[in-house]
Amino acid sequence: MSKLSIMAAIRERLSVTAEDQTRQQTIESRMALHPMNIRPAIGVLEGSARLEQFVRGATQKGASVTRVSDIAAAAASILEVVSDGSRICLTSAAIASGIELPADMIDIWTPKTSLDNCLSTCFCAIAESGSLVVRSDAGNSLTQNFLSDRHFVLLPERDILASMESVWIKVREEGGMPRDLTLVSGPSSTGDIEMRMETGAHGPRELHIFILGSDL
Repeated sequence: MSKLSIMAAIRERLSVTAEDQTRQQTIESRMALHPMNIRPAIGVLEGSARLEQFVRGATQKGASVTRVSDIAAAAASILEVVSDGSRICLTSAAIASGIELPADMIDIWTPKTSLDNCLSTCFCAIAESGSLVVRSDAGNSLTQNFLSDRHFVLLPERDILASMESVWIKVREEGGMPRDLTLVSGPSSTGDIEMRMETGAHGPRELHIFILGSDL
């Protein structure tokens, strides 16, 4: 059963319609008046302090974080990492960013079980935890984000939010909940029974984040 049919069944049981503006306004008013949760100091940081907190958190979780001035600098940094002759798959959102990579390096996406490298964008990032928030949509396929050995992510500095609460505000402002919203905190890793950390168990072995000082 789809989400639309479930919501339609609930409305029918309540004897309301999707066009009921009174109920909609009541909900919006209640959400606007609801106080924010108590947040630790790192959840309300601004400016350079917020950026530094994100970099610190992401690095501690095993990600590589590079600050670049623009998309051309991001491309140059990617080429330094992908120097082993492997190819890189770009999501449609990454292509739309205008990044330019050698044509013989670009891998055209087709459904398959693994990729050497993938370049995508992300919905936003959380400074409080050093996490990326990846949204599954037409621009960034969920599959591509998890199949590659190396995952490269373009992140405009403006999209680094202070806390988890800020993420849900952004979700509501930009059309509501997508089909999937995933929090990525470093490369995929797991600990076995010998207490040894292994990477790449359920996703990329490497996560490379490029923070762009200019807008995409």
